[in-house]
Parts: sequence; C-alpha cells; structure tokens
Amino acid sequence: MQLGLGALAAAAAALAATTVLRSVNPGASSWSDLQRMCITMLGGASPVARVIILALAGIGLAVPVRGASSIFRQLTATRRFLRSLTVTDVQAGSPSVVTVADDRPLAFCAGVLRPRIYLSTGTRRLLPRPELDAVIAHESHHAQRRDPLRMLIVDAVRHAMFFLPVLGQCRTRYGSLTELAADERAIATVGVRPLAGALAMFDAHGGPLTAVSAERVDHLLGERHAWQISPLALIGGLWSIAGIVALAITTLSFVSTQSITMVSLASTACGVTIIALPVTAAGLAFGLIGPRYPR
Repeated sequence: MQLGLGALAAAAAALAATTVLRSVNPGASSWSDLQRMCITMLGGASPVARVIILALAGIGLAVPVRGASSIFRQLTATRRFLRSLTVTDVQAGSPSVVTVADDRPLAFCAGVLRPRIYLSTGTRRLLPRPELDAVIAHESHHAQRRDPLRMLIVDAVRHAMFFLPVLGQCRTRYGSLTELAADERAIATVGVRPLAGALAMFDAHGGPLTAVSAERVDHLLGERHAWQISPLALIGGLWSIAGIVALAITTLSFVSTQSITMVSLASTACGVTIIALPVTAAGLAFGLIGPRYPR
C-alpha cells in the first residue's frame, strides 16, 4: 500500500515539475522588471498562476531532495553505528554472524547490500542454544529478504512524499509485518517454544530497546491482529494527490495564454517571501507554529 501510494504521489510530483518546466519561459528580462513586479505583488496584484507554479515547483523539487536526503541520512547513521561496535568474532556463512562486545542483549540485521547478523556478547551469555538458534533464524530471514534495503526504500518514500502523512502508518505496518514473517521463519526452523523463550528473555532483560510488541506475542499464540489503516488518513492522502494533479492540469490550461518568465516567477517568490516573513515572525513570537515542548 505504501509503495502504491508513493508511486501515485511520485507521478503527481512529476506532473507538477513538468507543468512548471512547460509553463515558464526562460527568456531574460531586466532586473528592473523584477523590482517593479515585486513591488506590484506587494501592492495587491494577484498573480495566481505564478503562485501556483511556485507551489508546484516546490513540490517537484522537495520530493527528490527529501528522498535523497533520507537515504543519505539513513546510510550515514547506519555506517556510524556499525563503526562504533567492537567486533569480537565473525562466523562466515550466508549470512555471516558477527559478535560484538556489549553486555546488553542485542540481535539485529544490518547492511544494505550485504546484510549480516549482529549478536552481542550479552545475547550469547543470556540465551541457551535453542533460543539462540531461534534468534539467528529470525535475523537470517531479514538478511535473506534484504529487509534493511527494503526498509531504507520504504523510509525514503515516506520522507519524500511529505504531503502523504498516511505513509507513516503504512511504514509502521510494514515494519511489523517483516517481524512477523521473520518469526514465522524461526518457528518453522526451531519451533514455537525456543522463539517464545528468546522473546521472553529479551523482553525481561533488554529494557525498552528490545521490548517485544504485543502483536508478536499474539502471533505466537495463533491470534490474528486486527490492524486497519485510518480511512480518514487514506482519503486525505488520495485527496492530496488529486489536488496536486488538479493544480497541475489547471495551471497548464491557465498559462497557455500567458507568458511567464523566470524573472516574473522570481519576483512573485520575492513578493510571497516578503509577505510571509512578518506572518511567520508573528507566529513564532506567539508560539503558534513553533515547536511545542511538554511542560
């Protein structure tokens, strides 16, 4: 669902960017024209088409920039985290199992192109062999399916399509499903009891870092979790996509009789910025749009 919505949103953003490129005449104008048009903007003229084009251009630029930024930040954070680990042993295999020096019970799969299983020394001391085999089977499923890469893409789509908050719910659900699928692999490999014992150990000794979700416990007991996406969130997301498409189509028909230059577009941005500055400053001063912190 997330990738489907993301594809629709990407198509809408591409349409917005294409609309901007087709609507703006790159012909040069004098900077005096820019100053005059900026003053005209402040004086009350309403260049609706140029404002819409600016909005569409912002969406078209923001989507690839935010997506690339998300990928870069995730890769950088993962690389920094893995470099901070002290490796004590590496067991060759597919996937390989890496032991790191940490007294906390930790087990995870990391690596985008060549995922590996990471176990802490605390995990090896805490778990008996059957439970340890269950954990390795669970993490092996993540590695074989390249779940770190999948989650990287899913997160990038969620951040890129900022105008679709519903993707946050889809991302959370996808993460839950990957855990349930890995649990099923562990059950098929070593049985229910070792996996249940490992989850109980992690939940009891790992603290919030390794807390086990209620859905995973229910899944072990054979109960199906009744998850549903918020209908309002889904409708709102589709409405956002439809709005962008409608703006793009309307702009294409509206500007066909006008000549919009880069200078006129820049002047409109100048006017919008000058008008927005005092509004933004006032909002920040009164705490209307600034960050809110719990008291």
